[in-house]
Amino acid sequence: MNKFERKQYILFLAQQRDKIKVSDLIELLQVERTTIHRDIKELVSESKIQEIKRGVYEYKKDIQEYFEIPFFDRVKKEYNPDFLRSYLPNQTFFLSKEQRLLLKKSIEDIGLNTIFYENNQKLLEKILIDISYSSSYLE
Repeated sequence: MNKFERKQYILFLAQQRDKIKVSDLIELLQVERTTIHRDIKELVSESKIQEIKRGVYEYKKDIQEYFEIPFFDRVKKEYNPDFLRSYLPNQTFFLSKEQRLLLKKSIEDIGLNTIFYENNQKLLEKILIDISYSSSYLE
């Protein structure tokens, strides 16, 4: 199996399973660990898969693909209980100050009342609905 075929197979497995392990790929493909790591590194840099913990990867869906999945069919994500216990409204932030400033600047740069908003209105509305729905469970 050549490099292209290996990468396609790894991507196929990542789409079919919740997660893929390097150890499983070595066994399935019968290649060296370094070969698998090179292939995975390329797939990660191409934003096709992402590492969820050391040696374990998952298929990386783009945001549009994610929101096309019905809400109750999506993989459930859990909140970080330590963060929630220490959370103080308007005082505790998940993002660092630098990240918040960068986010604020990027929003100002694109302007939410521009073509960006018009072209992505449906997606942004779905995101807002999901955030509202999920946050109601926190209260």
